[in-house]
Amino acid sequence: MKLDRNHIISAGYIRNWAVDDLVECELVPEGKRLQLSPSQVGVRKKFYAGSPAPDGTRSAAPAERARGAVETKALPLLRNLADRWPVPDAEERAWVALWLAMTMCASPRQRQQIPGTVARFYAALEREAPLLAALTASQRQELTAAEFELDSMFEEVSTVASLLGQMHWTLLRFVWPALISSDHPVSTVLWTSDTRRSAGSPSVLLLDSLEVRVAVSPTTALLLTWADADDRVDAMRAEGHHLRAFNRGAWEQAERHRFWQLGTMPRSIDERRPVTPISAGLFRAYDPRSSARLDAALAWIRRRLLEQQAGVKDGAVVTAWMEQADGTPRVVPRRHAGEHASVFSAFGL
Repeated sequence: MKLDRNHIISAGYIRNWAVDDLVECELVPEGKRLQLSPSQVGVRKKFYAGSPAPDGTRSAAPAERARGAVETKALPLLRNLADRWPVPDAEERAWVALWLAMTMCASPRQRQQIPGTVARFYAALEREAPLLAALTASQRQELTAAEFELDSMFEEVSTVASLLGQMHWTLLRFVWPALISSDHPVSTVLWTSDTRRSAGSPSVLLLDSLEVRVAVSPTTALLLTWADADDRVDAMRAEGHHLRAFNRGAWEQAERHRFWQLGTMPRSIDERRPVTPISAGLFRAYDPRSSARLDAALAWIRRRLLEQQAGVKDGAVVTAWMEQADGTPRVVPRRHAGEHASVFSAFGL
């Protein structure tokens, strides 16, 4: 069946590296190198499938429909990002943010975190409220079902997209087609050493991030930060240490596939050479702990969490940019409901 093989990373994204519909690919951990079609990279069997139906089949259709809706809007924008930079339309920025969030949240690595999160929840419940734990024991089986895991992955997408949409975006251009990518293309650098805070939570991971890196093509990459700087600036010409940072991140994040442009060789992946944050050189005195942009994002996410606790479901995506008001940078948010909010409404299975 067509939906038996699910792309965890969009084939349309991988095609940004393709020549004659082929990319150079390394299989992890075997180290074997092949030339593969994008349709063969980043595939997992029945990864987005639900529980078996009465006839024994397991459908991945709800997840594939939602992913397809985001890909249809976002991938053309991502492909032409360098030609349209800076992104003039906030709705377009929201679609790209949704694709990045979907890629982060609906991944094998994220799914692997769910059983541990459930186990920690019930362990705490048994310590703090043993009677309630006993009363809900019969419901624990539901938390091991495929539907619960799918819901858990996709329910955070709009929140993560909103955080990505409120970050500062820098586009870097590389002279040579030397950027590589992988089946986990988004890498992060934390500003805190306490990695336990963000374990299993993409939204907390972003709040704890100094910078987020993702290659867009062999020659362009996005850097997202909490810098209090003007968003609508020209693309920047990348330097050698920028290539090292992006390629090392993609190389180390890979789970089963690393890929790069046909006819080139992966560069700047030597693990012995230290990699420094890119943001430190781009933004003077950059520190997320004193960022007005991050403060605004924290205030927003607190409001959304309070609304969720009150039973209000809001799947809207929020983007923001900074502008100068009387010499002081000011965060200007924009809320995107409608199509952006309805993409994952099919979940809640």
